Amino acid sequence: MDWNDTTYMSREKLKKLVKKMDKHRKPIPIYFGTRQEIINYLHYGDPVLISQLRLMTLVELGLLTLFVLIAFITFRNIKMAEQRTIWVGMAKETAHQLGTPISSLLGWRELLKMRCESQTPKTEGDSDLEFEQITDRMGADLHRLGKIAHRFEQIGSVPELKPTDLNAVVSEAAAYFRQRLPHQGAGVIIKENLGQLPPAKANAELISWVVENILKNSLEAVDPREGVIEVSTHLDEQKKTVSIEVSDNGKGIPPRQQKRIFKPGYTTKKRGWGLGLSLAKRIVEEYHLGKISLKESIPNQRTTICLSIPVE
Repeated sequence: MDWNDTTYMSREKLKKLVKKMDKHRKPIPIYFGTRQEIINYLHYGDPVLISQLRLMTLVELGLLTLFVLIAFITFRNIKMAEQRTIWVGMAKETAHQLGTPISSLLGWRELLKMRCESQTPKTEGDSDLEFEQITDRMGADLHRLGKIAHRFEQIGSVPELKPTDLNAVVSEAAAYFRQRLPHQGAGVIIKENLGQLPPAKANAELISWVVENILKNSLEAVDPREGVIEVSTHLDEQKKTVSIEVSDNGKGIPPRQQKRIFKPGYTTKKRGWGLGLSLAKRIVEEYHLGKISLKESIPNQRTTICLSIPVE
């Protein structure tokens, strides 16, 4: 406003401005003389720029609230997508775990059916031995199915932990995969280097599941003609933990992906769901209060995964 302008329009604008300032700030009286007579009033208020700055604060708060809301919605969608991945992966893992022994049982059934249909005459000792071997294998597969079912029952609940011989758990898992090496590759060798261990407070079935998952990944990573997988155990007396290490000479994990291997959904397989190592991490760290980590991975040379469990 031009304060030297004395036109009627200017005076009206000035009056409106004074009324507006008086609403927010009480005018200050100006006194004169010994009698302190009021000769005028001082009207004052904030400049337009200050008012705009006040609005900027509200705008910033609004934008901050909007960003927080967007972040919350994004995080919720990520968690929902992760949960969907986990559930789908769990279903896939269940089918995979059950598929092997079921296929084996179907194969033994067909073999028995063919023997019955052919009505091959028994020779002394030979037929009885063959049938005994078949029934033993079928019994082992049925035992495997029961073991798998019991494993899945314990996911989501608090498992029972008791003194466990981890060397026995490791040996059993290694023996299970040795029986299937002809299907994975006749040149693969699984070595055991087991130290003397005290009993560890663990759930044998769940730890066996962890070791099997790691061994399965190693089998898929190594060359079927010259693959070497080594499973070792040792006691750390200072930390009071028992450690299991699985090493292989496979293709390894690219450096950029090494921090992601235990996250749900991570996989290098075309038909994988990336649940195995994520599930292993939960079993070791949440259920057993232990630690699982990628100790090293040098592409096409050596990869080692280590898990440790407190000693009872």
